[in-house]
Amino acid sequence: MKMNKIIIYLTLAIILIAGASAIGIAPGSVDVDSSKSRQETFYIINNEAKDMNVVIYAQGENSEYLTLSNSIINIKANEQTKAFTVTIDAPNLQKPGKHEIQLIAMEMPDETNSQNTIATRQAVLSKINIVVPYPGKFIEAELVTPDKNSEEFVFGVKVKNLGNEIINEATARIEIYSPTNDLVASIQTDKKSIKSQEMREIVARYDNKLNIGKYYAKAIVNYDGKELVLEKTFEIGNLMIDIDNIYVSSFKLGDIAKFDIVLESKWNELITDLFADVEIKDKYGNVQTKFKTREIDIKPYSKEFLDAYWDTKDVTIGKYQAKISLHFLGNNIDRTISLDVKEDSIDIDMMPTAMAINPASSEPSERDSMIIIIVIVSMLVNVGLFIIFARRKKS
Repeated sequence: MKMNKIIIYLTLAIILIAGASAIGIAPGSVDVDSSKSRQETFYIINNEAKDMNVVIYAQGENSEYLTLSNSIINIKANEQTKAFTVTIDAPNLQKPGKHEIQLIAMEMPDETNSQNTIATRQAVLSKINIVVPYPGKFIEAELVTPDKNSEEFVFGVKVKNLGNEIINEATARIEIYSPTNDLVASIQTDKKSIKSQEMREIVARYDNKLNIGKYYAKAIVNYDGKELVLEKTFEIGNLMIDIDNIYVSSFKLGDIAKFDIVLESKWNELITDLFADVEIKDKYGNVQTKFKTREIDIKPYSKEFLDAYWDTKDVTIGKYQAKISLHFLGNNIDRTISLDVKEDSIDIDMMPTAMAINPASSEPSERDSMIIIIVIVSMLVNVGLFIIFARRKKS
């Protein structure tokens, strides 16, 4: 019996995680005030335009405070949505804060299926949060920082009044720090009053320019004499190392050529353990050699030399192409250059090849890994359920 329960719970969990597109439910979540009885309308979405029956039920510690208008809904193929209502009445809920109840809608098995056929059905959920106000003045807040590619530097604080009293004045001072904890700027937001259970955003604009790099923001929120401190890191622009120049000096064919690669950091943090992979091809595209450079560190907004060495013992005069791949902090930057090898010099043409930042890892994404796990576990669960039903049928 215990194993049966585990398999059933696993099946429900997998269905809720993998829940594809057969059915949907809207809205995805609602917040309701515990002090008032309230009726909310939800919609079952028939994404596959088919006949089906959907069972609806509430799950959670306080699910007894919900009353459903329907526990089973019949949807026709020509119905895109079907409405049902939920009445929330929680006068006896006393503990301040949010109390989450899950509203689950699950497609029922087709009665025409054979008894020995186990079909995984879709399930979706919505969340109903019953909010019990805190006594007095109490807030929940979120610090909003500029988008990394934004040309305007607007900061905000989203303030939700979770208390049972009005907040007459909410404002915030936002401090911006560099990675070395130096204060870059301090700005003040506007002021707003916030009713109980209302959310408003207070905003501040930084009119000067922020250089490319990583920053740390600290917001000191003041609401009617009380304070709340929020912290957040954010980035402006993309992490970038530029190959500023490459040259070879004192060269003679057959010797080891030393390439001096001048790198320029356009980032405001120390970049450590940077190295390059170099691949050189002849004019026919045949790889002549591959090698790796040493590792170096680059200080913020500075230039640094990265040296690379090419043994030209068996190299002939002619045209070559070199691909330089920089690796740093989990990123790659590729640059292709043209080499004209002569008896006593190497001329370098910095080809106008675009540099792109790419994730260094070629590992499967978390989402891909999750999908693989879900498929495997779902197969195992279905086999387990088949065995259970088969044994019950025999007995």
